[in-house]
Amino acid sequence: MGVIYKAQHITIEQIVAIKALPASLSANKEIRERFIREAKIQAKISHPNIVNIHNLIEQDGNYYIIMEYVEGETLDEIIKKSGLIPPDRCLKLIEQICAGIGYAHQKGIIHRDIKPGNIMVNAQDVVKIMDFGIATIANELKLTQAGVKVGTVCYMSPEQIKGQAADISSDIYSLGVTLFEMVTGKVPFSANSEYEVMKKIIESPPTSPKVYYPYIPAAMEKAILTALAKSPNDRYQNINDFSFALTNHIGVTESNHTRHLQVTPETKFNPWNLASEFNKLSATFKWGLYGFVLVTLMVLLVYIAATEIKKFALNSHEGNAIANPINPPANNITVVASNSLKEKSAPIDKPPQLLKPGGQIVVNPQEEKKTDPKDKNRKLSELESQHEKEKKKDRDEIKRDQKIRSYFRQAEKYKKEAKWDEALNLYDNIKALDQNNEYHKEVQRGIGDTNRQRKAYGAL
Repeated sequence: MGVIYKAQHITIEQIVAIKALPASLSANKEIRERFIREAKIQAKISHPNIVNIHNLIEQDGNYYIIMEYVEGETLDEIIKKSGLIPPDRCLKLIEQICAGIGYAHQKGIIHRDIKPGNIMVNAQDVVKIMDFGIATIANELKLTQAGVKVGTVCYMSPEQIKGQAADISSDIYSLGVTLFEMVTGKVPFSANSEYEVMKKIIESPPTSPKVYYPYIPAAMEKAILTALAKSPNDRYQNINDFSFALTNHIGVTESNHTRHLQVTPETKFNPWNLASEFNKLSATFKWGLYGFVLVTLMVLLVYIAATEIKKFALNSHEGNAIANPINPPANNITVVASNSLKEKSAPIDKPPQLLKPGGQIVVNPQEEKKTDPKDKNRKLSELESQHEKEKKKDRDEIKRDQKIRSYFRQAEKYKKEAKWDEALNLYDNIKALDQNNEYHKEVQRGIGDTNRQRKAYGAL
């Protein structure tokens, strides 16, 4: 109801939003009174998660509400762009929504039109609730009497559809529908006509949100389905209970004006918040874990150093064996195996030894030709080159395995975010890197899982 403009105060240069009710609508007494009523109700509320009202102006038959300007997007726009919102972000947003609506309830105000289109989110993920145009004040004469339906059908509670008076549990139902849409990208009840939608809301049980997105935490699923109960008595009786149920397995949560502390009977791993799970551990366990990691790293470094020293010793021994050949006595020659460092002795018969000038002993003149310095340098270079090639091959294989494992982890993340094409592209990259088919089974299983999930998601 009305048109929104972005404006700037000329004197103080403040950016504001102006909601205008044209003269054509101002002529309608009911619409005019509802517009004024919205300004009055919202002016009674001052909360960080509710859009603030600055003033109400009437000029030449036109009515204007001057309000806080919020730079951002509505939840409806975010859902349309992304398809769904990850559960961890949903928790942060819904806590703020609960804080704002809960504060309004404390003031005796029922919103009656909670939906993604009436919730703004700025760049810092701060929530601002707006449009109290059909809100009511408890125990006060209403412009909309019982038996008249007001609101957006998909988000209306069964009692609102029946024309009954809305209360706190009605807002909680609408919050349940909003959270359902945030985590799945769909509303719980949809059809080709409003009549069919209203019939489903009154008669049909809601589908579990896990059917549309299987990675929703169990506590969140239970909270949503409880909020969507047909009878108001079966829902949460206040916003704090709803907010508390959502964070049941997270431990400590904070909103803008409340702090809840809960000790659960069992500690369950929460994949959505690793830092929170780690903070649950005791200080003694943390220090023990740090010590274990440190000792493991030291042992690993010692092992690597010992391996490198051993390789260096073997290479040096091979080089010395080629560069400095020694001819042992003719009747009992000791043969040294450079690769095993074990000595074996065997008596052999040799031709008479020849003594060369300088005292060097050789077995025969032909042996001298084999110890040409050029041959010795060539063989040493070949050994060094082969060793470097083997080391490079090992390094390349390690890098390849690390990249493949990184692709697997990223593909799992894309599947959780319903980014099927990105996940399949990563599996293709893995196949290109996996020249020895070491990861063939894992790749095929990942592709199969991705296609099944995409098919199930698309069908729903």
